[in-house]
Amino acid sequence: MDRSYLLSAPPIVGFQRTDKIDCFRLFFDAPPPRVDEVFIMSLRDVRLEGVQIEIPDIVFREGRG
Repeated sequence: MDRSYLLSAPPIVGFQRTDKIDCFRLFFDAPPPRVDEVFIMSLRDVRLEGVQIEIPDIVFREGRG
């Protein structure tokens, strides 16, 4: 990802309400893990109308297709 694109908008701060939940594009200000490295992302404290939504851990690993 081009870092200048990351810096083109201010960061999201605090709670943000959405009217419709389709998908989200997440950006991290950190280098990506190596392709051969297993990476687990945990999303905690995601809420919809005050109710916590449990999201299973997302595991990234090298494809073996």
